[in-house]
Amino acid sequence: MIETSFFSIEDEKIIDSNINNFGKLIGYLDAIGDFTEEVKRLKSWEKYFITSGEEEAKKIILSSLEIEDIFENKAKIELGPYTENVDKFLILAKEKYKNREDYITCRKKEVEYHLNMVGAEIMNKSYRKLFIKSKEKRLLLPSCMRAKDENYCKAIKTKDGYICAHCTKSCNINRYDNLGKDYNFKVYIIPHESDITIKTKFQYGDIGIVGVACVLNLISGGLKAKRLGFVPQCVFLDYCGCKYHWHERGIMTDINEDKLLNTLGVDNINI
Repeated sequence: MIETSFFSIEDEKIIDSNINNFGKLIGYLDAIGDFTEEVKRLKSWEKYFITSGEEEAKKIILSSLEIEDIFENKAKIELGPYTENVDKFLILAKEKYKNREDYITCRKKEVEYHLNMVGAEIMNKSYRKLFIKSKEKRLLLPSCMRAKDENYCKAIKTKDGYICAHCTKSCNINRYDNLGKDYNFKVYIIPHESDITIKTKFQYGDIGIVGVACVLNLISGGLKAKRLGFVPQCVFLDYCGCKYHWHERGIMTDINEDKLLNTLGVDNINI
């Protein structure tokens, strides 16, 4: 409720760009608990700012804000057609999400969608070559792609995630698991980003993963995967359908199969 009140303030106040305020921002994001990967990287910047001094820190922060404005304007032109309903949703959702713990996640602005879209593409290109060379490839799918909820889904829990039991022919998890058998990649259901863990030691570059998630969640998941030693690639859900955040009853979500196969580089996989 406290964070809801804080983020309900519509006026954007101009805050002095100094190391102290930068540290307060990190502390706040850390306390929320939804920005673990971002906080880790911001703390590295904080250490650099402390070492380099106040003047250098302010220069970099102000430059970042200028770049942000340029990005927001250009992204609106290029990516705006794909996110034209975000502002309408935010107006309708203002009261609906009030006092809910997912208020921050579900009330993010259009530019944050664009940032994740561009960030995912940068991540894909950055790790593409190493991903293609990886010995093992895994597809990590969110639970919202199941035809049945957790009370009826027969998925089997393993050390690396849940695996499909093929209980429902029309289920999208079942569909992509069968595709994985054709193209030699493993499929795991990952209910939450926190479920991405390491149970067996391996060398960086051995395992490549394609993470599937909502636009707003992909980058943090990819950053965590990289930190754990996986080689990440990203594919967006075509639409949101999770009953915990986006839809009252929940609907089975899906991805673009052609985009998935292109990301996996099936021409380079031994079938």
